[in-house]
Amino acid sequence: MPQPSSLKVVQDTLSLRDRTTAVLRNAILTMRFKPGQRIVERQLCIETGVSRTCIRESMRHLEAEGLVRREHNKGIFVSSITPTEAAEIYEVRKILEPKMMEKMIGNIDPQFGQTMKTALRRAESCITMPMEYVAAIGDVIKILWSGYNNDTAKNLLISIFDRISYIRIILSFSTTAEQKIDTIKILEGVIDAIDRRDTVAAQERYIHYLSRAEYTVIQIIESNTEADTLWPAVG
Repeated sequence: MPQPSSLKVVQDTLSLRDRTTAVLRNAILTMRFKPGQRIVERQLCIETGVSRTCIRESMRHLEAEGLVRREHNKGIFVSSITPTEAAEIYEVRKILEPKMMEKMIGNIDPQFGQTMKTALRRAESCITMPMEYVAAIGDVIKILWSGYNNDTAKNLLISIFDRISYIRIILSFSTTAEQKIDTIKILEGVIDAIDRRDTVAAQERYIHYLSRAEYTVIQIIESNTEADTLWPAVG
């Protein structure tokens, strides 16, 4: 796969930080920066032509997205995930979340379903915008988690939220609009079952949502590892 010739940032209507973030995100998604590679701020300043302050702001943004990770006393590294790690994350979610959903449905706020549907409509409007779609789906799931009446369970899920976000980015950049529409329809089915207080249907549909995502992301990681690339170029 041809490598971009330069990381030089071109200023446009976006803020400099936003444009820098987009350039660096693209460098990660196109494997210019490899999974596990250490990010050197000084070198990025030279290659992008922007200040260290701007680079640090962009790194904070990419860290929030889960694309880079900060290791104490070691620096910042490009995130990576193996098929085994992805499978383990989904294993934990499929054990924990359906049980929490069962408790939630018994004590659900009457407005909960409408709040979820509003968030899902926003995700639907972002289907052609990968990062916006990632954020919107993340908001849908966070609203769902907010209904789990178990702080320990919520904290466990929050502790792996960055890894889950990283997986969502892989899925968002590697799946079609039709696949995203199918995802939204599955989540609509989950919400409808919750509204009807049908615990079994809600659990089954949510497990289907998680299993489908697990299968897809593992296929993507395995196939792209073999091809020595992960995701298509963006932007």
